[in-house]
Amino acid sequence: MAATRDWSNLQVSAATKRFIADTGFKRMTPVQAIAIPLLLNHRDVAVEACTGSGKTLAFLIPAVELLLRALEESRSAEDGGSRGLGTALQVGAAVLAPTRELATQIYEVLGTYLAAVSVKTSDGKSAVEASSLLGRQLCVGGSDAKTAAAALRRVATAEVTEGRVQLHVLCATPGRLRALLNFGGGAPLNFKTLELLVFDEADRLLQLGFSLDIEAVLSASPKQRRTGLFSATLTSELHRLMKTGMRNPVHVCVRLKRPMQGQETEKAAEKTAEAGSAQETNLPGAAESDSKAVGQGGHELPTKLSNYYVTQPAEQKLGFLKHFLQMPEVRKSKTIVFFLTCASCDYFHVLLRELIDADKATAKIEEAGGSKKRSKKQKGASKIVGGRIEKLHGQMDQTARVRSYEKFCSSAPEDGAVLFATDLAARGIDVESVNWILQYDAPVDPSAFVHRIGRTARAGQSGQSVLMLLPQEEGYVPFLRQRGVPIEQLPSSLQESAEDFANSAEVTLRKCKKLVETDRAAMLKASKALVSFIRAYQEHQLPYIFPFKGLEFGPLATGFCCLRMPRMKEILGKQVHGFQQSQVDPSSVPFRDKNQEKQRQEKLAKGQAEWDQKNEEEKAQWQADELQAAKEAKKADKKAAKAAITERTRTQKRKAKRSEKADEWRRLGAEESLAKKLRKGKISGSQFESRLKKAVRKGGDDEDDDEDDDSENQESGSEDADHETKGSSKKELAMLFLAGLYSNADKGNGRPVVFRGAALRMPAMKWRSDKYLLERFGNEDISGVEWNLKETRAGGNVEGMNKMRDFLASYNTSDIYMVSQVPKGMQDDVQFLPCMQCGGYLKFLDVHNIWIGRGGSKSVVHYDDQDNINCMLDGEKRFIFMHPSYKNRFEAHPNSPRNQFGWVDTALDRSIPGYGAFMGDIDVDRMDLIKYPGWRDVKWSYVDLKPGDCVYIPYQWYHQVTARPGRSINVHIWYWRPKRFDSKSCQADPSLSPLPHAAATKVLEEMPSPPTFADCTWGFEPKQVLLACVATAC
Repeated sequence: MAATRDWSNLQVSAATKRFIADTGFKRMTPVQAIAIPLLLNHRDVAVEACTGSGKTLAFLIPAVELLLRALEESRSAEDGGSRGLGTALQVGAAVLAPTRELATQIYEVLGTYLAAVSVKTSDGKSAVEASSLLGRQLCVGGSDAKTAAAALRRVATAEVTEGRVQLHVLCATPGRLRALLNFGGGAPLNFKTLELLVFDEADRLLQLGFSLDIEAVLSASPKQRRTGLFSATLTSELHRLMKTGMRNPVHVCVRLKRPMQGQETEKAAEKTAEAGSAQETNLPGAAESDSKAVGQGGHELPTKLSNYYVTQPAEQKLGFLKHFLQMPEVRKSKTIVFFLTCASCDYFHVLLRELIDADKATAKIEEAGGSKKRSKKQKGASKIVGGRIEKLHGQMDQTARVRSYEKFCSSAPEDGAVLFATDLAARGIDVESVNWILQYDAPVDPSAFVHRIGRTARAGQSGQSVLMLLPQEEGYVPFLRQRGVPIEQLPSSLQESAEDFANSAEVTLRKCKKLVETDRAAMLKASKALVSFIRAYQEHQLPYIFPFKGLEFGPLATGFCCLRMPRMKEILGKQVHGFQQSQVDPSSVPFRDKNQEKQRQEKLAKGQAEWDQKNEEEKAQWQADELQAAKEAKKADKKAAKAAITERTRTQKRKAKRSEKADEWRRLGAEESLAKKLRKGKISGSQFESRLKKAVRKGGDDEDDDEDDDSENQESGSEDADHETKGSSKKELAMLFLAGLYSNADKGNGRPVVFRGAALRMPAMKWRSDKYLLERFGNEDISGVEWNLKETRAGGNVEGMNKMRDFLASYNTSDIYMVSQVPKGMQDDVQFLPCMQCGGYLKFLDVHNIWIGRGGSKSVVHYDDQDNINCMLDGEKRFIFMHPSYKNRFEAHPNSPRNQFGWVDTALDRSIPGYGAFMGDIDVDRMDLIKYPGWRDVKWSYVDLKPGDCVYIPYQWYHQVTARPGRSINVHIWYWRPKRFDSKSCQADPSLSPLPHAAATKVLEEMPSPPTFADCTWGFEPKQVLLACVATAC
């Protein structure tokens, strides 16, 4: 069977031929010449052809002709008058398209076609009667399915009432059609009358995940039907669809057979097709087909299409976009700009619209000012994008989506309208006078490139496309050329000079950043757009050309005009260069819309109230739990003591009785001794009472020492007692150090020691107010902010938190906490404890850290490789300690059967993220004793620190820290344990006892200001030589 391209040889009705004549098409396209006769001869066809090849009429003409024939046959039959009466719409043909816009476009072309068919012919009546029985319906998503079903039923009911039944051509998207076919209470569509089922852009249908919807439509369709499948490529999925949903389909592959030099450019196209065979037809590359071959992919490009590319750094892409849209060549026609994501499309639409409005306002002011002497260049520079910028993407509301698309289509070419779109607009959409395509981002799927540029140079018109690439993406150009896509660098005539462009790009960025700093809606869109772009970039199907590791986040965030780097796992722990965060606090940026801002403020106030209430409730619950635990522990102790007494042997009872008598004699002796001192005037009456009570508590030992505790001094008020305390302060402080730190550490493992109130006189106690921190230290640099309240040590740092003010603005309303070295400007407020001013410790200082959080944070179970002293400045924390002797049991290899504690150690397993040795996969709130049975036998102790308290943590002591609800702030002093204690620097008497809490506090009050962090340097030189303290106090 010869495939001819002359319309006159096509066996169709006169009305159809008149419609073709009105459209001005002289000859059929290759696709039409082959597909139309096959469908009219009741054959299933699978057509593989490029975009813009006339596929729409290739299936609409057979659809209308087949329905007209069916109506003629039913009208001549005896029972034709009763056909299809009912409340369901009679569907004669159904066309499925992947997008609402494409379905709408097919629907509009069909309307033009049916209007032409309804014109009376010379024989009069028959054409009018036939066309009156054909209707069209559009069924797409974006609206309520119940409403759409009710509308279809009303149409069917009206037809029955009027005594006529139409056959309808349905233009639909798969999801909405499936919903209507499976509608509860009876489907509003009757598919029993279906003559033709068409899948347009079938490869895209499957790519978008409509396979289940397609299967449902096929199941509802009658077997005696024709099926047409039209696609740019026939993938393996489409071949499976052909096997299940088509009967002996004819595979039509329309490609160009490029003639050799000297041969004629036109040859007759022939095609032979046996039933069920797959055929490939080669048609001549005549100008009427307006195509040229494209590489291995089998795609075709329009002959009058020019492709260009330009490389721009990420921070200059926005400036180039504005410059491109302002070029006179671009303003003369319509332009489509493609973005990678919906969020990017939304955001840049806001920015460009704002820039255009600002430029328009500036132009009006200049005109009103009467600047008549401006040069031609200045006048040209003041021109702006002439047309309106519209947007189109899949996340838009259906009403807005339709309105935006219609405005762009109906605008005049000279208006220079611009459409910002995603790949939603890359398939099937046919808009007149689109002369420019700009790809702001390269597509994730390389096959989408051809579909994007196929929106221009249609129907024999010329067109240009420009691809924007980052410098590291230039490998995409030879890839395209390898696939047969001719592409050249953008001519210099269409670009500004490098200096002028850099200046204009910087000005554009400043304007856009000002918008983002003053409108919260734009700020949120900026962050969302950057996040969506980064995540979409990871999905590139050409990772060797678009490597995610090579993506520079800093310049990218600058190009998106972000105020801060967004919080996302893809960039956690990575160093970000080339980004300067804004001085504007994101939490202070208002919505430009006053109602929206009012709602935000109300929501913030409500959220803060709920947050405060929750914290109070958690704190109250914590205290109640502690009280209950203490009561239960006390009750258990009494019960145990009673049981122990009950179970004592006779010998034990006799020994206890003798011990009680001995204690009684010692108490009497102590009382007599104190009475003698009282009579001699060595002690006062209050001291006698106090020491007597103490002797009674301690079993009668009269501690005849020279020091007096703070309570005695307060009661006696004698000058001698005060003189004794002052005179012995150095010895007492030395012993506080000896008993608390060095002597314990010298034994090997040491033990944690608590110093109550040791930090009360520290100037850093003023940090308990956020307002104070913000006013004094808001501009201080901080080195680390971590993500989760429940520490994992694998989450990395929160990007964008570079200043103290950034953290203070966020931490009370988010699950973050600061772990930073004490900023330089704050070091004067952190003083060394008296116990660290002797013994030579100042020479061994290493690191100083500050922790700030909103409370509720929990650390992992871990140990440190240095001694440290931790002082609470605000809030309360609980420290749980476990002895270093558990090391061999805890630190079994993660893969060892001996690992009964869930230990994770990056020194053993490098695949585990994080740092140090820790038990990171254990939930400290829900210890799983089945999974980790070793914890049943572990002995532990704990201490609660309040503001002003400090705790010494020896190295390798395992510990876990939990902050109670409410603001929490503490400082760490880390140091290396000295090999030898310098006793001369303390002048200590080893026989002295540690100071009690009150006495230590009193001594601190009377001591001169101890040295601060600012007085000393620490760390190692390259040769591991410790740096000595430079302060005179050392």
